[in-house]
Amino acid sequence: RKFDHYVVHTQFSKEELVRSFLLPPSKISTIPLGVLDYYKELRQSPPSQTIRTNKKLVLYFGVIKPYKGLDWLIEAFARLPNSLLKDAQLEIVGYPRMPMKPLLRRAQALGIMDCIKWDLRYVPEDEVPGIFERSSLVVLPYRRIDQSAVLMTALAFGKPIVATRVGGFPEVIQDGVHGYLVQPGDVDGLAESIKSMLSRPDISQQMAESVKELAAGRLSWD
Repeated sequence: RKFDHYVVHTQFSKEELVRSFLLPPSKISTIPLGVLDYYKELRQSPPSQTIRTNKKLVLYFGVIKPYKGLDWLIEAFARLPNSLLKDAQLEIVGYPRMPMKPLLRRAQALGIMDCIKWDLRYVPEDEVPGIFERSSLVVLPYRRIDQSAVLMTALAFGKPIVATRVGGFPEVIQDGVHGYLVQPGDVDGLAESIKSMLSRPDISQQMAESVKELAAGRLSWD
């Protein structure tokens, strides 16, 4: 109550402050998080060695914490049909802030260890462009969130999104237009959304174009 005004990134956060702290709505301004397109300026020149693969890459990116739902994603990825699994790879890129052995054991038990690349480290910023550019889609299976810099980076690189319907995600991503939104914990829905994206390149490309329009529109810094 010592502050005269508050700025949040989402309508979700504004409503939470009003509900939890009884703040008057007139004291809260919502300014969306802008697309993190500065990463495009960090492309290494000459380009670093690019990972060459014919596989469709499903990207999970960012610091790994329990609320980000990586366990749901591993379960969902294992439910993809074999015809897709043989041509797809899940890239898990980020520094762990939680025990990883249970997830590694679960992936082993599900028989998908060969379909996963574990890149468990702090990623320098100049490597970020290459990681996103080679991905086919970005998945954010979070349990909870306000807004996500990973989402804003994915938008900057025109990548279609599969995300849970939590926090400010629905304020940015339109289901069926920029990607797919599923209920948190709906592993089957998550798997079906990834399957649809990987098996229908025409739909995926159309969504990628819509993402580019979004990034150049209301979420651009201009």
